[in-house]
Amino acid sequence: MRKAIIPALLAFSFLSMAARCSKDKKQAGNCDGVMCTAMFAMVNITVTDSVGNIVKLDDAYTLRLSNNSTIRTANNSTPDGSYTVLDDSYQKQLVNATDSFRFIGIKNGKQVVKETFVIGADCCHINKQSGKTEVVANL
Repeated sequence: MRKAIIPALLAFSFLSMAARCSKDKKQAGNCDGVMCTAMFAMVNITVTDSVGNIVKLDDAYTLRLSNNSTIRTANNSTPDGSYTVLDDSYQKQLVNATDSFRFIGIKNGKQVVKETFVIGADCCHINKQSGKTEVVANL
């Protein structure tokens, strides 16, 4: 009987240690084995003038405030006046973290939009934690 208990205790110890290591990896940002949906997440902002008309910006980009890097997304604007602040193409640079970003909009050589967002990412997608969805350009 004693011989059966020792292997059982060793097996239990090994399994509990393996579970703890797996939990530690996930907390450290390891996304191995995580199943993600096929959706493509985006954080968008709509830019209008003071009477609600859509503003077509000449240039738009996002700054990551922690390292001052400039982020430009492909096909940034849409016909409805919406601009992409950040999308899932940036998820790998932000995985399991949160940071502050600033959307900058330029019209006629002048900065007319300057909005700050807090955006995080998990193992799969980005997600907006704070920030406006609509802004009036300072024309």
